[in-house]
Amino acid sequence: MCENEQLKRTVVDLSKKLNHFRRKSMAAHLPPEILLGIFNQIVPPPWMLGGIRELTLDSLYSMDLEMKTILCLVCASWNRVATELLYRHVHLRSIGQVAAFSCALETPTGLGAIVRRLDIGCFIPYGYSRLFRNETQQILERCSHLTHFGFVPPSLDPMVDTPYNLSAVPMKNTVTSLAFSPDVDVDVILGLLAQLCANLRALSIPFDHHLYSELEFPQLEELNVFIMAKVRESLPISPPVIWPWSMPLLKRLLLSTMSLDPGRLAWNRFAPLFIDTYGKYLDFLSLRVPSFSSDRPLSCQNIDNTCPRLKHLAIAAMTQSDCEATLDFVNGHPIVEHLDIWCRWTAESRHPRLNAPDEDKLRAAFPSLLTCRFLDASFIYFDRIPLDFPPNPTHEKTLTSSQTPPTVSLPLWWRTIIAFVDPASPNSEYDLNDSVRFADLRIEEDSDSDSEESDSDEDDDTNDEDSASLIQSDYGQDEYSSGDSDSGYDDFDEQLPDCRQQVDRAEALEIFAAICGRNQ
Repeated sequence: MCENEQLKRTVVDLSKKLNHFRRKSMAAHLPPEILLGIFNQIVPPPWMLGGIRELTLDSLYSMDLEMKTILCLVCASWNRVATELLYRHVHLRSIGQVAAFSCALETPTGLGAIVRRLDIGCFIPYGYSRLFRNETQQILERCSHLTHFGFVPPSLDPMVDTPYNLSAVPMKNTVTSLAFSPDVDVDVILGLLAQLCANLRALSIPFDHHLYSELEFPQLEELNVFIMAKVRESLPISPPVIWPWSMPLLKRLLLSTMSLDPGRLAWNRFAPLFIDTYGKYLDFLSLRVPSFSSDRPLSCQNIDNTCPRLKHLAIAAMTQSDCEATLDFVNGHPIVEHLDIWCRWTAESRHPRLNAPDEDKLRAAFPSLLTCRFLDASFIYFDRIPLDFPPNPTHEKTLTSSQTPPTVSLPLWWRTIIAFVDPASPNSEYDLNDSVRFADLRIEEDSDSDSEESDSDEDDDTNDEDSASLIQSDYGQDEYSSGDSDSGYDDFDEQLPDCRQQVDRAEALEIFAAICGRNQ
């Protein structure tokens, strides 16, 4: 017994020693490539972020920035990997973020070489235009490996028709993707297109008139066009004309317009022309019109003839009544294999359900159909859900959890949206940026509040964490930043930007730091 007890003690002692010398498996010791793969699964995927332009609180951009910032602060080994994740895709959504990001690139750590995608979507108040041009020029010069540049500022003040501008900056030939919002100066767009047209593979651009110079895009594969309502006013009698551009490799075409009647009229005038001109080699076509009445149909017929190679069709055009009218939007297609349709909810039945078209009619119109996704209209801005997020094989219709049996899991793309979008968020059938305007805020022209009160009122509306808190923080400084709060909107004129005092970098960073500190 004594010998056995001694052997047991020896075994226990050896086990303790082995456990002590055994290499421990910790998350901090994981290889960088594995950590990067894990981190990419934590943050919202790029196809979700690409469709968001609104400047609302608690948006996906805020969540994305907050998650990446937290990962950088965990430990030294995580910081190296998370820093690459943080700076690889940059979204600047306030003028304070532009100044802070420019300062960060001046450090000797080489952060500019990490940046691959840069989207600038901030509102530029009066008094900040010179600062914005200078800082943007420095940012573009330091991002040596940039592949995507988006200049997508919001349209917030309809009373001042001053397009956003940029300094003339030679863009690097590494850029293969460009995106512009409707309020960017056309000279900026034309200058960058003429410089980069030979290398571009993706382009997102508004269509407001056809008077663009003739360009060739030999490598362009994706074109995203937002048809402006004012093109209808510029050519009321003459036949519709679009850009004289050559795009021999175009595979993906996305067309959209605003949801008002002027947008509907412009769509009927120009959308068929885009499809007729560039549809010959398309394999993906997205038609996005947020809302229309069934008694005022939108014309987009005969895509079976104009797009003979089409494989994937996305129809984001809901009627205000019967979803069956969506089928009248197109005549069908003989070889389309994948179909996405955004549907409204119906409250006619006891249990809410999507007002989806009849499956038999869909199969008759699309005989080669392999997958069909009926999507909630609340997520219409996610118009690029990739095909690697298909419906569950055991459940042909993509429905909500209330309609899906407990034994059948939700599709991966649906679980991804639920993970990153709050069900109570103010999302509707279009970006909130389409409807939010300064005129809706009902700002009184005889306001007697001073600049300090105005700044505090706007700052109280920003409650994001850390540096993500600057989503809307600069709104309060556009008309009040120079202390001239008594002027009101009646002082807006063409010479106002010149007579305003320009804010320098130090002052902008001071405001940025104060607002970030207040929201911590």
